[in-house]
Amino acid sequence: MTPEMVQKAVASMQSLQKIERSASEYYRACSNRWTQETDFWFHLSQDETVHAANLQKMIKMVTTEPGLFWGGKLPEQAFIDRFEHEIIDGLSKIKDLTLYHRDSITTAIYIEDSFLEVGYPDIIGTGDDVFNAMLKFFVKETVIHRAELESLHIIDD
Repeated sequence: MTPEMVQKAVASMQSLQKIERSASEYYRACSNRWTQETDFWFHLSQDETVHAANLQKMIKMVTTEPGLFWGGKLPEQAFIDRFEHEIIDGLSKIKDLTLYHRDSITTAIYIEDSFLEVGYPDIIGTGDDVFNAMLKFFVKETVIHRAELESLHIIDD
């Protein structure tokens, strides 16, 4: 990757890392608000924290060994901004006690769908097995989260 490509990829990954942290905070707030499901929401929060930490490791890999990577499809900044806004808005509503249980689940499904839309495996290409394993881990956990949330959504009907 050229230095310019590395810079753009790192900036994008840092934005996604911030979103992962915001998602973790949202899920932690849900854990505190919906006490009957504390363990479920707390588990999601912990997973997002791990994702943010993995992104930091991935950023370090890209910056220290840029020759192992090639450019991919970076998410549009407008998408990232909208994604972050939705999480912050949901978090604010939880704190203000104006978000209903069903709506918190709908927001969480939106968060997981948006992570899938980001297309982590498409952001940067590499033959590095460790990096690719982290990308697959993101997708696998996100799909699992989405299914768990959908099940919770059905129960809430």
